[in-house]
Amino acid sequence: MYILIGLVSLLLLWRIVSIYSHKRRAKQLSIELSEREGKKAVQEILDTLPDIYSVKNNVLLIDNRGNTVEFDHIVLSPQGIYLIETKNTKGWIKGSVQQKKWVQHLYGKECRIWNPLLESQYHMRFFKKFCKRIGKKIHVNMKTIPIYSIVVFAHDECKMKQFIPNVLYLKNLKEEMIRGEGNNYLQDSISAKVIQEIEASNLLIDTKVNRRKIRFYKAKKHFLYMIRILILTIVFYATFLIEGAIELIGSF
Repeated sequence: MYILIGLVSLLLLWRIVSIYSHKRRAKQLSIELSEREGKKAVQEILDTLPDIYSVKNNVLLIDNRGNTVEFDHIVLSPQGIYLIETKNTKGWIKGSVQQKKWVQHLYGKECRIWNPLLESQYHMRFFKKFCKRIGKKIHVNMKTIPIYSIVVFAHDECKMKQFIPNVLYLKNLKEEMIRGEGNNYLQDSISAKVIQEIEASNLLIDTKVNRRKIRFYKAKKHFLYMIRILILTIVFYATFLIEGAIELIGSF
């Protein structure tokens, strides 16, 4: 009896999770389409930069532990390296540098969004470790090259309620990129080597090596997911068995 109840409950739980996952995927797809438009708008601005700038869009890097980070745009310039995180958010945005979530006012409604600066800061730490690795390979002290992390709100209908450092509107992006011209922290020869390493490490570039890496990490992710499902199932059944045993003992 308890096994039957457990099976029915497990099927209901699986159905609820499936419906929730479907709705979540649909919402995520809508967000991805919006972000894609924002990235395209930023890319069009970056394409107008002088030839001394090197731009790489949609770069997926991986560290030695298998952690991955996708960079919307990486710009190499004489002033240093710019990591650009693009957001296509609409409405009035209010927040601070250290707040975990910001407030978005849109169409008379208020909701919370993740602070993109925290994501951007994590990307910078990740990229600095990447630079340390490739620096040893190309025999360059990458610590001497400034790295800047910027968040760009690309949508015309986005307004910040207060100034926040390293957060820009699309219209101010090019001005920020060329603001430090005259400095020469990153020479052309070094820039070419760094670009080469970024291209070689970008998992989004379709190569045989990258396909193997992607298959490996997808299989690893799927394996860990199945392990979690198995643990939940065992806990679920164990709970019913324990309850059944307690009731059986109490009936004597």
